[in-house]
Amino acid sequence: MKKLILLVLLFCPILIISQEVMTVDTTATRTINGTIDQMLKIVNGEPNKLRNWAAFRKLFLPSVRFTVVHDGSEKSFESANLEEMIEFMKDDYYDNGYKEISVHRKVDQYNGISQVWEVVKHIEPDGTEIMGLNSYQLIYSDQRWWISNLIWTTEVDGKPIPKKYLKN
Repeated sequence: MKKLILLVLLFCPILIISQEVMTVDTTATRTINGTIDQMLKIVNGEPNKLRNWAAFRKLFLPSVRFTVVHDGSEKSFESANLEEMIEFMKDDYYDNGYKEISVHRKVDQYNGISQVWEVVKHIEPDGTEIMGLNSYQLIYSDQRWWISNLIWTTEVDGKPIPKKYLKN
């Protein structure tokens, strides 16, 4: 028994040190684009690779809301808090590989608040590509940017992404 305890005490630090721990790039969160890029980096995933949800949590205010707006059906939106969003993203849809690529961003900011419109291309696990529009609200606090709200929608028949969001 003493040998087992000794082995555990000797090898536990090695196991902890050898694990890859992804953290939020604090340099990146000093800019709006860097903060959003960090979020996309974590959301995007290869099949069967785990995302670092601890790092994901550090990008958002604890009170953040995530809202998806659908095509105008009876229930036209769904909304979630941070923990609900993380649970939502722990399913086969995301585990089978998911990519969201930024196509264009329009950033407006004043006095520690920012509104960002971002056109994205979603690449579904089956390879289908869908264009979408994300709307981020961010605040500047503690020498970095925090995402306080994220709303998104995708193109639907007859409702393409407006050209004003596609311009450079």
